[in-house]
Amino acid sequence: MDIVNNDGITPFIDSNGNTPLILACSKGSVITASKLLEHPKECKLNHVNKYGNTALIWACQKGLEKVALKILEYPEDCNLGQVNNNGNTALIWACKKELEIATLKILEYPEECNLSQVNTIGNTALIWACQKGLDTVALKILECSGQCSLGQVNKNGNSAFTWACLSRLEEVALKILEYPEECKLNQVTKYGSTPLIKACVYGLEKVALKILEYPEECNLGQVNTALIWACQNKLETVALKILEYPEECNLSQVRRNSNTILIIACQNNLEKVALKILEYSKECMINHVNRYGKSALSCAQKNSLNKVVIKIKEIRMKNEQVFSLYVKNQCTVCWEETNKYYCIPECKHCVSICSECNIYQLINCSLCRNKIDQGTIFPLSIT
Repeated sequence: MDIVNNDGITPFIDSNGNTPLILACSKGSVITASKLLEHPKECKLNHVNKYGNTALIWACQKGLEKVALKILEYPEDCNLGQVNNNGNTALIWACKKELEIATLKILEYPEECNLSQVNTIGNTALIWACQKGLDTVALKILECSGQCSLGQVNKNGNSAFTWACLSRLEEVALKILEYPEECKLNQVTKYGSTPLIKACVYGLEKVALKILEYPEECNLGQVNTALIWACQNKLETVALKILEYPEECNLSQVRRNSNTILIIACQNNLEKVALKILEYSKECMINHVNRYGKSALSCAQKNSLNKVVIKIKEIRMKNEQVFSLYVKNQCTVCWEETNKYYCIPECKHCVSICSECNIYQLINCSLCRNKIDQGTIFPLSIT
């Protein structure tokens, strides 16, 4: 049967509720769809098949931007806000397929295009716009911030904000942050990232500093911390801001490559950051050596961070002096009875108990000696 003839379009609807135009778009046939659209009044542009799809939804899903734009010449007839059985609208598909011109055309009708729609895997048009790097589209959607489901998180734990950071859309991310209560700053993705970590990973300094205006909400101590990435990407201002909250930022965290935060700061010539970290010497593992045999001291020496070198040596000397003092005052009763470098629990002469193992006297506890050497704990004083 010839669908298009001299008299117009042969009207028919198949068993799935498809019109000729819906079929042409679903098959990706630009030529047939364009021919049919020469007779717009007969195309039934607003028709919906049994799966909830319109011709516009199919045109966007198949990436047929020219066809979609032709349909959009009749906005009142093309059912802009229609939602199919998978929860997708024409706008969601246009964003996903990166049809920027068609998307901007749809957004000329914000009240009709169903901006807040969330599909079955948790994505919105804004999430897709950010994921695909469509900054102009995302900013246009954000002009209607009250309708675009800003705080929506998809099944992978990503929001529009996390994708804006991933796609390095700094202007978009800053715009989203104008609504901090809605953008879930403490959200953790399935891979353990937070918005702050994403901003630091991708070097978005302005975004990171904006997030840090809400320190109680941004999950500072999340594993693979924001501080690690701020140091890794030489975001000195961000790192110093994070260090204003030392108890939350997990200074003892060690990366998979066995680097500590202090080592990374020294490797990247962040002298101010390293000195700030060293103010918390009990937590920063100053003697830790990575898998390549590098320590914070060796990295500081290599990069001529003289103030850091001096500070590390001062802390080491202090630890050695404290440890030597305790060895000198070792319990002679235990030594004579056991001939070992720890005190037996029954010894009444042991007046200082180790806070780590809660059994042996700290000065000689074989379980804790290594931690004392690393500077992560200090011996308790003997009275």
